[in-house]
Amino acid sequence: MSFETALRSRLKALPALAGAFVEWDVRPQASSYPAVVLETIGGERAQTMAGLQQTNRDRIQFNCFAMDKVSAVALREAVIATVADPAIVEGIEFQRGQIILHRSDSESTDAGTVRIEIVDAYLWHATV
Repeated sequence: MSFETALRSRLKALPALAGAFVEWDVRPQASSYPAVVLETIGGERAQTMAGLQQTNRDRIQFNCFAMDKVSAVALREAVIATVADPAIVEGIEFQRGQIILHRSDSESTDAGTVRIEIVDAYLWHATV
């Protein structure tokens, strides 16, 4: 199992994200709200003279979309609580994540103003 697949599965299992669209990199225009779109900002693969280390670090951006501020913040807080907790999901060990920052945004759509809460976090992970 890949880190990306395991992280998506981990988020989709959250009660706070029940029914939410959760996907990497894209949110189709016709997709519903709430939604969480994941993006890799950068990844590190540490190594020594002996080779690659088992634990990797990726900086992930979580874009939490909802039609109102309260719902967007609830998504944000669910994401933060999840990545801050260590877990093993689908053969991937997630160590305690580090929240780098979060910020708010919005966009105008045909459906109205969409609220966006954005979280950047470092995630350490390894295959078990």
